[in-house]
Amino acid sequence: MELNEVGTEAAAVNSWQATIVLGVITVTLGLIVTFYPSATVNAISVLFGLLLLASGLFHLIRVFGGNEAHRVWMGISGLLLIVIGVVMLRHLHLTVALIGLIIGITWIVQGVTALIVGPGPVSSESVSGTSTSGKLGARRMVERYASYR
Repeated sequence: MELNEVGTEAAAVNSWQATIVLGVITVTLGLIVTFYPSATVNAISVLFGLLLLASGLFHLIRVFGGNEAHRVWMGISGLLLIVIGVVMLRHLHLTVALIGLIIGITWIVQGVTALIVGPGPVSSESVSGTSTSGKLGARRMVERYASYR
């Protein structure tokens, strides 16, 4: 299979437009999250619960498909997703805490991994940046845990 040279050139020429659009969307979302943190976390929590509900319904619909090989597992996972989605929508404070916990753990893992693996020679910039990521993750987890005790 040969590469389409014309298509590749057109994609390279137009890629700056996609980059600008992605940059504008990212900056806009960043500003919204920065200026309205509690509202955006609540909105993300509701969307996460709705996503679980929709995924659960999709799994349950697939159970009744004619050529589905693993009907029992699809049914069990569909029911679990629906139950978890309902719980997350009914108890929004738990969903917010869960999102904070996931973000905190992700920052810790990212920071520790970057410290261990490192992209190249160790510099003071890379160590201070990754240790800051780990510290922010640990701080975020402690704050979330303390706020719900």
